[in-house]
Amino acid sequence: DSGISAGGEAGEIKKRRLLLVGGNSGLNNHYRDLINGMGWEFRHHDGCLNGGRQSLTEMLKWSDLILCSLDANSHGAVHCVKELAPKLHKEYRLLGNSSLSGISRALAEQSDTCTA
Repeated sequence: DSGISAGGEAGEIKKRRLLLVGGNSGLNNHYRDLINGMGWEFRHHDGCLNGGRQSLTEMLKWSDLILCSLDANSHGAVHCVKELAPKLHKEYRLLGNSSLSGISRALAEQSDTCTA
């Protein structure tokens, strides 16, 4: 991968896409600032599956990495991530804690595995 986005100009770096499933919706702006600051594009799904799985499924397809909160999420959303992410060949991590420090730690570990 050249790091150049499809159709982009030379020197334009393609950001990796991170989906956070669950977590504290009140922290979305803080999540976004943290994740964007670490070079990722950010989207959030609140974990609510009242309208079915389609919305979450589409967001899973969009992502490069999925962080799935275990402390603030529906059981259905967690199950959906665990079932669909491998089928879609998407990397995912289950977070015991959806705090900013928990997310920062997961991304730092992700960066370490990418550079190793």
